[in-house]
Amino acid sequence: NCGSVFKNRSELKAGTTIDKSGLKEFGLEHVKVSSKHGNFIENDGEGMAKEFFEVVTELTQEIERYSGYKFELEAKVY
Repeated sequence: NCGSVFKNRSELKAGTTIDKSGLKEFGLEHVKVSSKHGNFIENDGEGMAKEFFEVVTELTQEIERYSGYKFELEAKVY
């Protein structure tokens, strides 16, 4: 699991933006945005890094489409 996936912007909080855009539980089979907090991504234990990156990439695009803002990753992923 990964919390604080995206950095907050001075004018917008990432979690609130994700919540308001209806993207809670957005994701793939094993990796999804948390149903409790929009800026957390959960792995059911079987997800792989590739799936995490796919979710983050698509989520970033959906957030930008909804809000007009691009959020940067806060989580360090290697």
